[in-house]
Amino acid sequence: MGEPARAYNSPRLQARRENILRTARHLLAQHGYDGVTMHAIADEAGVVKKTLYNTFGSKDQLLLSAVGEIISDYRQLPAGRSPGIDAIFASRRAAIRQVLANPTYAQAMTIALVQAEDDHPLIDMLLRESVTFTHNQLLTEARRLQADVEPLELAEQITAQGWGVTLLLLKGVIKIDAYEHKSLAGLELLLRAATIH
Repeated sequence: MGEPARAYNSPRLQARRENILRTARHLLAQHGYDGVTMHAIADEAGVVKKTLYNTFGSKDQLLLSAVGEIISDYRQLPAGRSPGIDAIFASRRAAIRQVLANPTYAQAMTIALVQAEDDHPLIDMLLRESVTFTHNQLLTEARRLQADVEPLELAEQITAQGWGVTLLLLKGVIKIDAYEHKSLAGLELLLRAATIH
């Protein structure tokens, strides 16, 4: 993700970095992507702004690192988990857990995503990388896909469905207690239609 080269080999520096990222995520949830300032992060994390710039380079890079750590956690295949459709479901379940645990954070990310310019790194992280992850998982199971299904198009539809259900939740169209079911049921519907049973 292009962070400046800075060694975090001591427990003290690792703890400081985690504190900064945790603070950034907290402020993101409260104020949204554009409402977070380096000054506010530094104040709340108990560091000087220079530390933030020396560590992350820029506000965008710091916030992308804060968001990226959460996202990479649920795009990693757990030990012993095979790639493919199971990995797509595992990733979706982990994303759902994040939304349910931090609905205000999910709302801030959704707003930032909608407002971001096409070339903003957030678009890559939240949309393009999701499509790529899903596409790669589908390619491992290409033999299970219907002959007329294009894996990249299906990956785009799966990503859109996940974000669509999240948007329905954040706008109050569906209730939080139905969110997990709706998200997984929609994913299953897409995959059932696209695969050979």
